[in-house]
Amino acid sequence: QRDDRTQPDFWRHLLHEHALELDAFMRELIAYREQDDYAEVLSVFPLHSMPLLLLTGRMVGEARKVEVFQYHRHRSTWCWDSAARPKPAGEFYLEGESRVGSTEALLSIELTAALDEQALPSHLQEAVHQNTVPWIRLRATAPNNACIGHPDDLEQFTAIARQAIAVIQDSMRVAKVHLIPVAPASTLFRFGQLLQPGHHCKYVIHDRPHHAASFMPALIIEGQQATDAMAPGSGRTTSIQLR
Repeated sequence: QRDDRTQPDFWRHLLHEHALELDAFMRELIAYREQDDYAEVLSVFPLHSMPLLLLTGRMVGEARKVEVFQYHRHRSTWCWDSAARPKPAGEFYLEGESRVGSTEALLSIELTAALDEQALPSHLQEAVHQNTVPWIRLRATAPNNACIGHPDDLEQFTAIARQAIAVIQDSMRVAKVHLIPVAPASTLFRFGQLLQPGHHCKYVIHDRPHHAASFMPALIIEGQQATDAMAPGSGRTTSIQLR
């Protein structure tokens, strides 16, 4: 599909054009779980835009054992490097003040690079500077494209991601999270898996089409549905149901 993500209606058209396929995917997942002889492990090789990685992770969920792989660019393979060693404990960590009182929060996942604050949407930049929206950052001690090089690295990320979700939902109790990802595909799919159906707040997933552009709202993932994140008054939104 042509990459027109700079267009404000790109994500609306994407959901509209692929609504039947996404619904069929959800039905297949549900039907597969109901079979007595279904495979014990679902292996996932994620390679797509960041918002769709998060959405499909949310659709697959954690109802079964899911094995997620990370493509290695330099070795041109999905196979884990047998010579790699897991990152030490503390490689991924949370930073930021988790205060109570705000209805919104900014969550950034910064694993391949530090987030360029100037690339944030202007209203989020202003909210962060004025300290009206708390900013929680899930970071790596040494951000790089190969930060997930071992299955245990992905598990360490998963533990910190669960902690971030718990802080936002249980401690801060915000209604909306602006999610800005700068991270490998495997971590985004895994983060989507952690969003429990019907039990998480509204996540506005932002996307950056290219380095000359700012992050733009792409998709909104709620407890029971996903919707394109078009600006109010810019047209009719498109939604798909998430079971």
